[in-house]
Amino acid sequence: METIHLPNGSWSYDPQVVLGEGGFGKVFGGTSDEHGSIAVKALTSLRDQRELQIAKELSRRDLRFVLPVLDCGLDADGTINYIVMPRADHCLADELKRRVALPATETASVLLDILCGLEELPDLIHRDLKPSNVLMHDGRWKLADFGLAKQVADATSTNTMRAHRSRPYAAPEQWREEHPTPATDIYALGCIAFELVEGRRAFPGNDFRQQHLESEPPIPSCEPFRLPIAMMLRKPPTSRVNTQRLRKLLEEIKEGGNDEDTAPEPQKRLRSISVSLEHRTAASEAAAMQAEEASVRREALVKVAREVLEDITDRLFDQIMTAAPQARIDRPMQSGRRNISLNNNELEIIVPTQPFPQTESKLSYSITAAGRILVKQASPAYVWGYSLIYAEERNAAHYRWYEVGFMHHPLIGLRGDSPFALAFSDIVNAMSPGMSKMQTAWGPVPIDDENEKEFVKEWLTLFVSACEGQLRYPSVLPLKQRPG
Repeated sequence: METIHLPNGSWSYDPQVVLGEGGFGKVFGGTSDEHGSIAVKALTSLRDQRELQIAKELSRRDLRFVLPVLDCGLDADGTINYIVMPRADHCLADELKRRVALPATETASVLLDILCGLEELPDLIHRDLKPSNVLMHDGRWKLADFGLAKQVADATSTNTMRAHRSRPYAAPEQWREEHPTPATDIYALGCIAFELVEGRRAFPGNDFRQQHLESEPPIPSCEPFRLPIAMMLRKPPTSRVNTQRLRKLLEEIKEGGNDEDTAPEPQKRLRSISVSLEHRTAASEAAAMQAEEASVRREALVKVAREVLEDITDRLFDQIMTAAPQARIDRPMQSGRRNISLNNNELEIIVPTQPFPQTESKLSYSITAAGRILVKQASPAYVWGYSLIYAEERNAAHYRWYEVGFMHHPLIGLRGDSPFALAFSDIVNAMSPGMSKMQTAWGPVPIDDENEKEFVKEWLTLFVSACEGQLRYPSVLPLKQRPG
């Protein structure tokens, strides 16, 4: 046995009896003459001070639904912080392993105990509510493990622990690393509620982030819990049920007042309408969250796309300036247009500033951003251009830049300068299968990374041809190879 000396006394524990273990510390079994079986937690991570501070605060409170703290602090003979608590009978996760699922009335009783624990700590956000952190002690379920807890008053401050989360129970705002609120714990409680009545997790993984952020909350088969679980699992935190309303719903279920078999017919019908409305709301919120996440991802992709294309443009222009110092670079602010000219001949690149419009199509490419590149010959006047698309080829699982040139369909009878770039709205039609007034004359061909060298050589060749007045309508379209 090991003995530690803390502010309230000495405590003994057996280092061979490990009750729990994680990235933030270990919990050992021990004994006390006054308190009997105890649990001694050795804090071994950077969150020591946070958990220790909260433990000191909890030790001064009279709490019925939170596992009490008997002592805490730095061992007088060592360098490790400890928290001493009474040893619980078992945790809710063990209960689920043993019984799989619980009846509705018992589930309501468990949830009410947890809710009482949350209400006893109105100034704290637990942030790690899950079955293994809910312990049976003195005949009731109590909250434990406040290592990730946050003071409500400090919830908007810088938070180095925001990336830590228990994935099956983490609220959407935790995945976005936003400021937590008490509604964060309500969401986790909804996940626990579903698991208690169904015997399985509400969000099974593997992609927990996508499921919590975008998937419609599942509908439990246990009818009395359909409404409260839907209200707890709403995506926006401000739309989740508060503790007062939730308590009333759970008390009704516990008392059997939400029993579908005994409820009057009008009440059954109203309840059915209410549940249906709640699930329509949940579906709408999930769809909105999915659209928001998709928009955020697209904006991030466009930012990367713009940076990559700007870097390629800089290197291309640098090669021109090295060979022809008389060339003039024009970089209008905010327009996305980059232009270099020599003797009235121009090379122009349009860098995207916003996402490509999302459309339903049969394209083999998913386009996120689009720009264009043009060489404009002064005399005789001729323009050679390609569209530039930042796209993911189907099943390729990554985005990159491609060039693609277009031409009028031979049956149209139009000639004009070719190949040419297209406006955003026309790119999809021209690249899609089937008949169109325009079709691809070149590409799509990748232009970045290992293909950048060929791309730069191609457009240097075209620009030189323009400066020499040699740009002409190609002898063969579609093109078979890059110029140069």
